[in-house]
Amino acid sequence: MRLLTGASSSFAALWELPLPTPSALGALLLAFITLSGCDLYGGGGGDGNSTTPNTYTVTFNSNGAPTTPAPISDITYGTVIYAPVFGWTGNEFLGWYDTTLTTKYTFPLTITTNITLYAKWKFAAADVAANAEDFPGVAASSITIKTISTPAEFNTTRDTIQATAGNYVLNINDDIDVGSAAIIPAADANISLRGGGTIHKSSGTDYPLFFLAYSGSKLILRDATLKGHSSNNRALVYVGSGATFDMLGGEIKDNNASGNSGGGVHVGVGNFTMYGGTISGNEANYGGGVFVNAGAGGTFNKTGGTIYGKDSGANTNSASADNRGHAVFYDNGGTTKYRDTTANALIGLNSADGTNWNE
Repeated sequence: MRLLTGASSSFAALWELPLPTPSALGALLLAFITLSGCDLYGGGGGDGNSTTPNTYTVTFNSNGAPTTPAPISDITYGTVIYAPVFGWTGNEFLGWYDTTLTTKYTFPLTITTNITLYAKWKFAAADVAANAEDFPGVAASSITIKTISTPAEFNTTRDTIQATAGNYVLNINDDIDVGSAAIIPAADANISLRGGGTIHKSSGTDYPLFFLAYSGSKLILRDATLKGHSSNNRALVYVGSGATFDMLGGEIKDNNASGNSGGGVHVGVGNFTMYGGTISGNEANYGGGVFVNAGAGGTFNKTGGTIYGKDSGANTNSASADNRGHAVFYDNGGTTKYRDTTANALIGLNSADGTNWNE
């Protein structure tokens, strides 16, 4: 290095610097990067790992319980959290698990990543018995349990059932107006409806409330109520394409399908067995309560429950005329049978031999 000009009052001294060797230049560059806090691999500063978030979120899945703990957000790496206060009346809470419900998390829990925790339950004896009856041989961990209290929850659950085969328990504990919504379960989707609430299809004319259109789908009505409206033009439950409907209890009521057959239930190419419950206050052209298209392969067996007929006052199911089955109409490709008066616990109602029919 040598001096080219001296300093003056107006200018600083000017020096000639030799060019650095490549190794010296590299060392100089590395020193600059280190001092400035830059990341050679594309990040900013911080811990040098650009893919690691600064904070994390813990999300809780209640697995069907009526309430769900709020997520815990903005958790820094290594922070411990404590289990939220949580329960479900009538069932025993076993803890928070992974998505397969096999690995249990212990608390306090150290958080190092985003995570979802799943509630595991030991259900009340009545629910265990119902699950065993509704879904024989199915492990509890393979049953999806949902509590439906709002139209939004109904719609979200409907979307899942329509897209994914599986075993579903829907607890209907409130009276829910779902508007024109309908559920068309996927093939091999099995649904058990429970609870003392009502699903009310209050509008729409295009689809039944439950449209069992795919082979292997099944609806079990235990003790909820399905309610229609005065101009639905479709049954509340349609059973077709090798599907199954078992009615153990509950109600199907107040639906007008006067432009079609089957005010409460229309059995197409499927099977309907009635063990209990009531069907009342429905209207249709044929089969005010139930229409059975036996000619297409539909079957109907009744061992309990009540299907009201024209003699039932306010509970009357009604067809458009007598002999068209105010309670039940059976059509086997031109061979027809009907039940106009109230049908109580009858056996063989599906047979075409005249047993338990008016004519």
